[in-house]
Amino acid sequence: MPCKNPVCVVVTGASSGLGRAVTELALQEGCNVVATLRTPSMLDDLTAQYEPSRLLVLPLDVSVKDDVTAAFARARVAFGCIDVVYSNAGYTIVGEVEDAPDALTRPLFDTNFWGAVYVAQEALRFFRDVNQSPGGRLLQVSSFLGYASIPSAAFYSLEALTEGMVQELSEGWNIKTTIIQPGLYPTKILSSKMAVHPLSAKYCASDNQSRAVRDGLASATATRKSVAKYAAQVFRLAQLDEPPLRLALGDDALAAMRGKVEQLVKEMDDYAIWSADLDL
Repeated sequence: MPCKNPVCVVVTGASSGLGRAVTELALQEGCNVVATLRTPSMLDDLTAQYEPSRLLVLPLDVSVKDDVTAAFARARVAFGCIDVVYSNAGYTIVGEVEDAPDALTRPLFDTNFWGAVYVAQEALRFFRDVNQSPGGRLLQVSSFLGYASIPSAAFYSLEALTEGMVQELSEGWNIKTTIIQPGLYPTKILSSKMAVHPLSAKYCASDNQSRAVRDGLASATATRKSVAKYAAQVFRLAQLDEPPLRLALGDDALAAMRGKVEQLVKEMDDYAIWSADLDL
């Protein structure tokens, strides 16, 4: 880690669910934390428990670039350095690609895609140019859906952006990035942070998968996975010297991603002959 103890962690989307769990664990482990969220009052219980020298809570809408820049500047004033950025702010929508309206999809990309871009840009600059010893850990929360997409949730992904960015970084900068791909956890991502566009009649046929997926998402809040155990694995990840590019967290995420890999290998093998004689 580039900073001296205690480690400084920036969390976006810290209001609830996985972001809140990571915030709480980082504080319990003795880290300094910059917790950002749209409604700071949601962390009033933590601000009452921890001194300002340990916890800085900032209002932040990650879709506003200048506000992201300002939040990192506040973090610098408060703690001087940043070791880990847990980029978690986001939500999901349920809607078929043909029908989903711009009014639903563009705000999603403003937050999930452009918000993640703005946070990544500031994190990289901070790790390289501000920390006394260059380096840091960017933990980009995506979803297994970003790798193994399903009907009604095709808009949820920023995989290619992060993977391409990782390849752009110089080794001497000592910046390690992991795309975290959680399965379904009992968080607000499946309720108040999930916008649902009504299913149109043309997607209700018995051979169409959209309705089954929607029904599954509606009942997924019953998942038994622990957000606290998830946070512990994220904390463990942040301490690895050589972290993986991708980390699936949850049996459902592992199963979906393994299925996608098997599908890709089969398709490449089945059609490999098509590439055998394409040279001039």
